[in-house]
Amino acid sequence: MRHRAPRSEPWPHPCPRTPSSPPCGRRTPASSKFPAGAPTAAPGTVPGARCTAWSSTTPRTAGTDTTVKLCWNGTPVLPGPLCHAVIAKDARVHLVGSGRANHAGGGDGDVLRAVIAEKRLPPVRKSDTDGNSHFYGFECVNLGDGRDPWPEAQLEAVERAAAAVCRHHGWSERSVIGHHEWRPGKVDPRGFAMDELRERIRDRLK
Repeated sequence: MRHRAPRSEPWPHPCPRTPSSPPCGRRTPASSKFPAGAPTAAPGTVPGARCTAWSSTTPRTAGTDTTVKLCWNGTPVLPGPLCHAVIAKDARVHLVGSGRANHAGGGDGDVLRAVIAEKRLPPVRKSDTDGNSHFYGFECVNLGDGRDPWPEAQLEAVERAAAAVCRHHGWSERSVIGHHEWRPGKVDPRGFAMDELRERIRDRLK
């Protein structure tokens, strides 16, 4: 897969936290699309972020609009935003958050240290570190049951978005992890292998 030069088009503007600021930053939902052959967009920064985490969260009867609203508004027990962007099956990327988002949750500090060092990930054994201060969070529209298909257009959008963040920060593909590689008990994303995704990102970053 050939490398495509990034654009200078920004992603969500950073939302630095202060003692008086809310824990998370939300923005009016916006969307963009990565059609085949289009250049990869370059992101802005999220203070303290060291890597990206990927999840799939779609209520069984819901579609993209409901998923975007859920990630924007949050739930009664977890305020939004629940990620920085939602990637739909049609490859559209819906930007919903800036700054810190309630996405990764608690996870294994040994995993975080391996990601920062860009080394092979250790097994997930504990939940002793807040990942929300360290990860860009992306949700993908998928039922997460291992049977719901992942269209190639969506997977390419996932690849492009992750590569854009990595390129902006000078990270390798080892800074991209799945939710199940971070937090005990998680299984998402299901339906594709994170190692295969990292290989695609590595090729795009060449």
